[in-house]
Amino acid sequence: MADTVELRGPCDREIVDVLDAHANARGLTRTQMVNAVLGEWARDRIHESTVVLRVLRINPLLADGTGTRGGA
Repeated sequence: MADTVELRGPCDREIVDVLDAHANARGLTRTQMVNAVLGEWARDRIHESTVVLRVLRINPLLADGTGTRGGA
C-alpha cells in the first residue's frame, strides 16, 4: 500500500456537494471519492507528460537543466 499523507483545506461548497453526491451514488466515502478523482487526474497528467516527451524525443534523464535536449 502506498504511503499516505493528510490533505486538508477549504473547498467551495458546490464542489463538495457534487463530490458527496457522486460518492453516495457509488457507495464511497468523500475521502475515497476525492482519492479516485485525484488519482485519475494524476494518471492523466503522467500520460500527457509521457506523450509530450515521446513526441519531442526528450529523455528527461539527459536534460541539461536549460529546457533543451541534453545529449540529443
